[in-house]
Amino acid sequence: MAYDVVCIGNAIVDLISAVGEDFVARNGLDKGGMMLVDAAESAKRRSLVSDVAMTPGGSAANTAACLASLGSKVAFVGKVGNDALGAFFRDGMREIGVDFLCEVDHEDVPTANCLALVTPDGERTMSTYLGACTHLSVSDLPEQAIAEAKLVFIEGYLLDSPHSAAAVEKIFDVAISGGTTIAITLSDSRCVERNKAVFDRLTRHWECGIVIANEKEIRALYGTDSTDDALAAAAGFQALTVVTLGSKGATSIKGNPLDRKPTESEKVLAEPVDEIVDLVGAGDAFAAGFLHGYVTGEYTRDALAVGAKCASVVIQGQGARPSVTLSDAVYGKVNKELACA
Repeated sequence: MAYDVVCIGNAIVDLISAVGEDFVARNGLDKGGMMLVDAAESAKRRSLVSDVAMTPGGSAANTAACLASLGSKVAFVGKVGNDALGAFFRDGMREIGVDFLCEVDHEDVPTANCLALVTPDGERTMSTYLGACTHLSVSDLPEQAIAEAKLVFIEGYLLDSPHSAAAVEKIFDVAISGGTTIAITLSDSRCVERNKAVFDRLTRHWECGIVIANEKEIRALYGTDSTDDALAAAAGFQALTVVTLGSKGATSIKGNPLDRKPTESEKVLAEPVDEIVDLVGAGDAFAAGFLHGYVTGEYTRDALAVGAKCASVVIQGQGARPSVTLSDAVYGKVNKELACA
């Protein structure tokens, strides 16, 4: 079966816990940040909270889940350990309609987990133990599925591991050979800083079709102080650059490498929400909405609008996955004439 989108990223089990506003500061954590921790530190931080909700997670995996909820044919590739969390992750993805294509578990390293502490304002503070997911390798890639897909979506966090970074290079080769559109998300501004040279090369590659980022990430990529300057710099390259702007909505720009001027620029406002419950997964849901619109032939502005609607649905519920069917929530309520106005 040819997929609309093959998502490739870190396979992580999310452990989500609601905490008080002072909890993060009292425990010396960086509110709103994501810190990589080892197994011992992960266990220590998990011991700080007693009540957690467990769900399959990871950025690209969340995007895959939302794509399936929108009706896309989607697969996910990511490495898990041969343990209970690994089985929970695999089964959870398949239950929501995502084909899990990485069948060989790691026998010696546990499945990754991410403790997400959610404060009353909906902000999340994450501690991530990467475990088995850093061992995704070239041999784990389903080359035929990638080559036959409409689009392959690559999680930027993969560049943090030598094994998965090598897999990213192979993904580019396979996708280019098969004519598959390549999309990459920058994942996190610190991830961009850690892997700046590689991100520069991949996002400016002539076959990189889409770059998805938030404001901090796109500024880190182009080394600018303002988002406007970063977007102007992005206009010098071929890829369609899509940037989420939080409560201000989202924007996109497509450039012409010959004269370094934009050939297309769009912007949409954020969808209004009654109450922000949890910001976990907002960017992942936006990416799903945008990519779903893109592969189904929507105009860029409409794809941005679908992304914004998906993000608004997810942040009104707990966790990174939608509690309702996104195809109903989005296409049942979005007036496309208004989206294009």
